[in-house]
Amino acid sequence: MTIWKQHRELLAALLLTILYAFHFGIPLYVTSTYLSVHNISPAGISVFYFLSALVTIFVSNHLNKYVRRFHTYSFTFFIVLAQILVTLGFAFASHALTLFLFFVGNFVLSTIIFTMVNLYIEHFTPRHETGAIRGIFLTLLNLGILIAPFIGGSILSQYSSVSAESLRSVYIVSSACLIPFLFFLHHYLKSLKDPADHSVDLFHSFKKAFKNKDLRGALLGLLMLEVFFGVMVVNLPLYLQEQFAIDIPTFLTVLAPIALIPFVILPYELGTLADEKYGEKEFLILGLSIMAVSCFAVGLITTSSLLVWTLLLFVSRVGAATVETMLYSYYFKKIPSHDPSLTAVFTNMRNIGLMVFTAISFALSPLLLISPQAAFILLGIALAVSITSVLNLHDTR
Repeated sequence: MTIWKQHRELLAALLLTILYAFHFGIPLYVTSTYLSVHNISPAGISVFYFLSALVTIFVSNHLNKYVRRFHTYSFTFFIVLAQILVTLGFAFASHALTLFLFFVGNFVLSTIIFTMVNLYIEHFTPRHETGAIRGIFLTLLNLGILIAPFIGGSILSQYSSVSAESLRSVYIVSSACLIPFLFFLHHYLKSLKDPADHSVDLFHSFKKAFKNKDLRGALLGLLMLEVFFGVMVVNLPLYLQEQFAIDIPTFLTVLAPIALIPFVILPYELGTLADEKYGEKEFLILGLSIMAVSCFAVGLITTSSLLVWTLLLFVSRVGAATVETMLYSYYFKKIPSHDPSLTAVFTNMRNIGLMVFTAISFALSPLLLISPQAAFILLGIALAVSITSVLNLHDTR
């Protein structure tokens, strides 16, 4: 009770994190399948993601203006309420145009909510505990994303087949996760002082960040991490289903939950080690190396053994969890305290990564139709090359 009273706002923000993770994670691995059952082609799905990321970047450039106009609490409450309605709209849409509009709306609003949660966390985090608090933040975020696919798979297992109707139920449950989000926001963060008190020009902020060698290296590492996530979320479930007969419910209830365990058990310990002993640089190099080797293995393995695939995906996520934790710790130590412009740059790298991923996927779609494993081989090469971007970072210890 004492801890709750002393750190109520930070703990409430951390609760928002796990609720957001459930909302985001429950439909995470089924969206490409949901679009495909509505006859949206793989190239069309890439276009959906690319345009959504582009719109999100544009909206983010004006985000601070609306936050300051409506105040952080009111703005966040409205955005979350809108996201509930948009997610339900996406669940019941049936035509390509309405699917696209609701998909874009869902994508944009989800990113804004994540940005706001990050600002809450940053506002209440003591600078000397950045690594540990960001480790807790990532642990909760990834715990939700670990559990969420199992929930989605359990929902789908109640139906005889994966169809528009069964997938619709996944999005309904996802939207319901935001109702308790509104409760905690209203009761514990309503009087929060507005942390976004600087003007934000996202394009200028990107330019400013990339002039700094350390921030540039961290952002390039984050770009590769987001491309990795894009390939694993969009390409991998379909690849396993088509090439190895590992269906979506099995992927969601067996492979994904086990593979995501590193995101839950590693961040806090790694964040603490980065704060107290080693810094982040060596861990970044190690994590990127593990990711690169794992991607090569995904593209080369030909077995349909669930055990082999589970172990491989688990190892790949050990690397990804290490890289993610170190990037959060390093970046937020390097930027000025409570600077929403550089926070917005960091959170929007997800959109840049998705744009890069979808643009490359669209360009390589003829090759990937013939050789789908090429996506993982090329990603492995890119990850190996990206190690050079962190070699010259000035470590924090």
